[in-house]
Amino acid sequence: MSRSFIAVMGLIAIGVAMIFQISRGAYLGANGKSRETRMLSADLERALKSFEQEYGHLPEVGSLDLETTGPTGTKLLGILLGKEPGDQEIQNPRSIAFLAVGRSRGRKAGLVYPDNDADKAPEKLCDSWGEPLRVILRPPGQPAPGLSYGNKTVAIPPSSFAIVSKGPDRIEGTKDDLRSW
Repeated sequence: MSRSFIAVMGLIAIGVAMIFQISRGAYLGANGKSRETRMLSADLERALKSFEQEYGHLPEVGSLDLETTGPTGTKLLGILLGKEPGDQEIQNPRSIAFLAVGRSRGRKAGLVYPDNDADKAPEKLCDSWGEPLRVILRPPGQPAPGLSYGNKTVAIPPSSFAIVSKGPDRIEGTKDDLRSW
């Protein structure tokens, strides 16, 4: 065998190994983001359950179907963080921090603050793809409603709430969504 043939074969082997490593890294990265978002969703679920156990009801934010952004979403976050603004009716009078999640940095799951200032109220709670989570609250004693989800209606479980991340494709109702039911 000639030296040039051996050199070419070596370069091909290195190229194949690099392609394998790159594809493996992309796969693990997607799974890591899903895992990170599932952990965030579980933290939000625990916060809602703890609030309900402490006060006997879920937070009242003006909507039963909301995203963790905008007026209703930031109101929910303020209540669960124990940092309600003084201009609204206090629902967490003991200022208990039911929700303890980190700050979002780049495309990481977590809280997004205006001007990156954690002393201010958060703007949103986002999943690993930078999207807000969807939270569906159910009043106590009410049957589980049919939920408009993607292009269909689904029944949510009999718990007091459900949480959804649209997943990597950022489209609700597809197979990559991360749901609490």
